Amino acid sequence: PRLEQAVGVMLIVLGVLAWRRAARVPIADGTAAAPAHDDGALLGIGMVHGLAGSGALVAALPAATAGSPVEALGYLAGFGVGTVLAMAVLAVALGALIRFGADRAARLQRIAVQAAAVTSAVVGGWWIVAS
Repeated sequence: PRLEQAVGVMLIVLGVLAWRRAARVPIADGTAAAPAHDDGALLGIGMVHGLAGSGALVAALPAATAGSPVEALGYLAGFGVGTVLAMAVLAVALGALIRFGADRAARLQRIAVQAAAVTSAVVGGWWIVAS
């Protein structure tokens, strides 16, 4: 439960940071700069997310019951690659939607980022309460 609560806290913090970042998006001239990302922070977020919940069990249980170490490694490699690809596709799709909005109007980008920030904080709060 502690890792689940850490995910909830992380989501709330990310929501607050995203809200603050959205407040800095200029809307007077209709242009918006892409926010900079810290790869170390992204890695840390991914690690906390991966440690919590049933994801580790979903990855490890079938590997533990595999017929051989080669099968287990093959399963874990496939699971890892599939997970990374699925998350990458989702991130690209959401990023494209936000960029599309940024091309149309910086105000739309601000609204999209603020909506994501509120959603993150609400889900984080629910995650803490539910765990």
